[in-house]
Amino acid sequence: MHNFGTLYVYELKKICKRKIVWITMGILIAIAAFMGAAEPLNHAYSITTGQNRVEMNGFEYLAFDKEIAQMQDGRKIDDVLLTEVKEHYQKIDAYQTDTVMDEDTFVENEKQRNRYRRIYRYVSYIMGNNDAVYRIDADTLYQTRMENLQESWTEQLLTEEEKSYWLEIEAAIEKPFIYGYADGWETILEEFLSLNVMLVLAIAICLSAVFSDEHLRKTDALILSSKNGKKSLFFSKMAAGVTFGLGSGVALLLTTILSTLWVYGTEGADIAVQICLPICAWNLTMKQAVLLMSAVYVIAGIFCSIITMFLSEAMKNGIAVMGIMVGSMMATMFVDIPYYFREISQIYELLPTVLLRVWQLWDYRLVNLFGVKLTNMQAAPGIYAAVSILLMALGSRIYKNYQVGGR
Repeated sequence: MHNFGTLYVYELKKICKRKIVWITMGILIAIAAFMGAAEPLNHAYSITTGQNRVEMNGFEYLAFDKEIAQMQDGRKIDDVLLTEVKEHYQKIDAYQTDTVMDEDTFVENEKQRNRYRRIYRYVSYIMGNNDAVYRIDADTLYQTRMENLQESWTEQLLTEEEKSYWLEIEAAIEKPFIYGYADGWETILEEFLSLNVMLVLAIAICLSAVFSDEHLRKTDALILSSKNGKKSLFFSKMAAGVTFGLGSGVALLLTTILSTLWVYGTEGADIAVQICLPICAWNLTMKQAVLLMSAVYVIAGIFCSIITMFLSEAMKNGIAVMGIMVGSMMATMFVDIPYYFREISQIYELLPTVLLRVWQLWDYRLVNLFGVKLTNMQAAPGIYAAVSILLMALGSRIYKNYQVGGR
């Protein structure tokens, strides 16, 4: 294995020098760079105040919306704030029937109401009713959120032990929640599905031929009879492919995060994840949620790289491997297995192309590994590592057996 480093560098250069790699990564990184700006670029808004209408492009509206959202930064979502929301929304409603209120008064009241729009939406989402803000207090709001959580646990067929686990976590979350603007971090969480699709595409296109090309071009006879053909080469290729998958994942991730935070701002990193995802029971800040998803994303990319290269050697056909990887990814975007099939559904949710979805943060089913309770996201890295070792061992055996019996 003393030539491993030399072979590794050589194999990595082989991957990176292919034109298809540069074209693919160039296109995908360009897409990642524009993902953060996709929403404001694709939308225009019309804001009405009384008889006046103001037309805004997406970036102007984003700045407007951010400014009014930040007016409530740092405030507790408690009875005091809910009372203010109620009062200001009632003033606008009164305008519909009160002919005495002049337009200037209406416009001023509407400006004041805009300051509470995010809180109003938050309450409406939890309560499932746009009028709920007029008749609830903070205790009712948090109790309803807890009931929504419990309904989700029942729907996911959680055991009593699993429910107790999450009740403990929920009890540790500080309440009342403190509001903060965190659109940048929320947008990043929503972008992980697209990021995962792009990474699987990059890996499928760029790594599917790592092993198969040698068989296709009939150069394997020369390579397999060389000094390190039966020893270091397989693992050098695997290491080079893993490095490419890791590097590609990090490049796409950093590009997306930087572009998104540049558009939306970095504010809100330390607010509770429940401000953006009310039904989530993880005791995390927004920044921690993004870091968790990022770690799983990178590990899933490494896992997909190993799967792709294993298939490349096992099938000896790069096009077929690419078809399998892309086809599998597309299938998981359209197939959903109901919670009723608990075991099958949970295994399915552990697939790399399914796991990187923001709603996985409120999948409360646990995996019991040797007495340790883990969520899907916590269990996935260990499971991926175990399966990767198995695939590496099996792939090495196939590689060696082919050398002996293939020529």
